[in-house]
Amino acid sequence: MFRFTKIHPALLGLQVKRKQIRKPTISRTCTILFSTMFYLLLTQTDAQTPRERSAASYLARGKAFAAKGDFDRAIADFGITLQFDSQYANAYVCRGLARQLKGELQGSLTDYSKAIELNPSIVLAYCNRAHVRSHSGDLDGALRDYDRALELQPRLIEALNGRGAVRGLKGDIQGALGDLDSAIRISPHFPQAFFNRGLARQAARDLLGAIADLDRAIEQDPELFAAYRARGDARAEHRQFERAIVDYDKAIQLNPEDAVAHMNRGNACVAQGEVQAGLVDHDRAIELDPRLALAYANRGWARLLVGNAIEAGKDFQKCFELDDALRIRFEPLINKQRRQLAETQR
Repeated sequence: MFRFTKIHPALLGLQVKRKQIRKPTISRTCTILFSTMFYLLLTQTDAQTPRERSAASYLARGKAFAAKGDFDRAIADFGITLQFDSQYANAYVCRGLARQLKGELQGSLTDYSKAIELNPSIVLAYCNRAHVRSHSGDLDGALRDYDRALELQPRLIEALNGRGAVRGLKGDIQGALGDLDSAIRISPHFPQAFFNRGLARQAARDLLGAIADLDRAIEQDPELFAAYRARGDARAEHRQFERAIVDYDKAIQLNPEDAVAHMNRGNACVAQGEVQAGLVDHDRAIELDPRLALAYANRGWARLLVGNAIEAGKDFQKCFELDDALRIRFEPLINKQRRQLAETQR
């Protein structure tokens, strides 16, 4: 059975596509962001002058708003802080984080860059700028920032995890595994590192190792929905389709709007001969993300299997319109299946 699949390229657990920036959501998987928030909330100031004390009071109130998820008011207070003291590097980091969590990625990049300009030793500014750059598709820039963060603080697990994830996206699987191994050695209770190492092992075709790492990620964080989906992918590749479907069910329960989880559950259903159930999932995936090219390819494949060649052709055409690079990869297999169906119908 030929299966179209898509392995999730997670960066610090936030689900994005390289070519499509989506507004980030607050998630317990955003390890680097919450580490930064923790740092910001505990940062003490040593303001002396009345102007410095005023800046510090607005900074403190902005942090409190940010901790409650009120990013608009936090950003406003950080802005007032900077009116009192335009050279306050930590205030730029705070505002950058609030903007990042709100989804204002360009603004957050500007703030992190200004903080680094004022104080080139702010490790978390490099980490968070790397995070934003990776989500924006600037993987080389992200790697440079993670490298600098690790020069300043070699055992920073968030930077090791982030660099490992980005190296995996760039195809440097051994480099990714090295970083993630280091992060796990330093902090064995780090579900995001186990998650990302599971992805790297899957890319290296070590499916059992990937499943073991994803097991650990889920043990440590049972609400890490991306880990269920990734484990489902690994189990499906290992032809454990029933267990894969259980994982996709859980991923969808935790995040019902995950289009790729619906698509891959549909693939697993089709692989088990449950084509109609697979078609329902592919329909839902396309409803959730009409630009998910592989979902059209998968639905087209399922339609071919039930003899609906006309609708299948429409799906394949839509897939190639969205991502013409898939044509070279999949068209020969599609044509082969069409010929086989034609022969059986003679």
